[in-house]
Amino acid sequence: MDTPHQNDELHQAQVDNRDLKATIEAMREKLDQLHADTQGRIQNAVAAANDEIIQLKATVGALREEMEEMRFDKEKSVQAAIVSSTEENTQLKATIAALREELERKEVEHMEKTQHVERQSRDEAAQLKQMVQALRGKMEASGADE
Repeated sequence: MDTPHQNDELHQAQVDNRDLKATIEAMREKLDQLHADTQGRIQNAVAAANDEIIQLKATVGALREEMEEMRFDKEKSVQAAIVSSTEENTQLKATIAALREELERKEVEHMEKTQHVERQSRDEAAQLKQMVQALRGKMEASGADE
């Protein structure tokens, strides 16, 4: 038969067994809670990383767009400078051509005036020579008469 001492040991073993089961259950719950907390932190970290990735992608997109705008503005400025330079060159060429034409016209006018003056001088010299000859002829004729 069972002795009271055996009953006490059995009872103690049952109590210990129940306490161990409770401890195991508490540890399982704690482990499950830790696992759930870890999973929650992992999910939060993943969500935060995904948010950061989305923000970084948006930033990269905005920077690309800004760079594209800057490149477009630069090309536009370069084209405007080329057009302006081309227009200025065209205007300068037209001015040079006009000045050249005016200079050539002035040279022609100057040559014509010079030729006119030379012609007048020759004509005047020829008239003076004729006058001198006529006066000589009169003087000789009047000296021969005396």
